[in-house]
Amino acid sequence: MEYISKGMGRPDEFHYEYDFDKYNEESFKVKKALSSLGLKESSSKEDIKKAYHNLAKKFHPDVSGHQEDFKKIKDAYDYLMSRG
Repeated sequence: MEYISKGMGRPDEFHYEYDFDKYNEESFKVKKALSSLGLKESSSKEDIKKAYHNLAKKFHPDVSGHQEDFKKIKDAYDYLMSRG
């Protein structure tokens, strides 16, 4: 566990905090990708595939013209499926 010290350096002025950014970055990326697909954290790979295919049909640029939305969905799917 890492800590960040704050203060003038004297032991009685130290304030320790957990470095959440370092350890929660991966968790945040997963949550963001899942929410892009409308899923919860407990979703399986099969749920991810189904959600992606349904959203891809709806937001494909050739169908709806929503190229940015489709890219967001595709990036989320690729990220989640590459996690092993």
